[in-house]
Amino acid sequence: MEQAMHPATAPDERVGASVDREDAARRALLAAGAGYLGLEVSQLETRLEDGESMAEVAIHRGRSIQGLFDVLLVACRRRLPRDLPQETLLRAVERAIVGPARPGRRPPRPAVAR
Repeated sequence: MEQAMHPATAPDERVGASVDREDAARRALLAAGAGYLGLEVSQLETRLEDGESMAEVAIHRGRSIQGLFDVLLVACRRRLPRDLPQETLLRAVERAIVGPARPGRRPPRPAVAR
């Protein structure tokens, strides 16, 4: 009996799988961040689409950025491959908190109690 040969995965299929994993990781980070911030995922998505970063949302909701960081790091460790370097995980969390780079935009500063 002859065994069926399976062709190697085509490059566009690998890219699609990579995009699916990235989207799943992004959704997991959004869900974790929304939970920490006391928002529905859709509410957080709306605020992010309106130009706020997760850090800014945290500040406005009186939550700590360090707490947000910790929650997102745990979510990354659960969703991303275990063999990723720690630096890669930290950058993924940083991107989730700060958001995409926007020209002329400064990083958020924590509110100072007076």
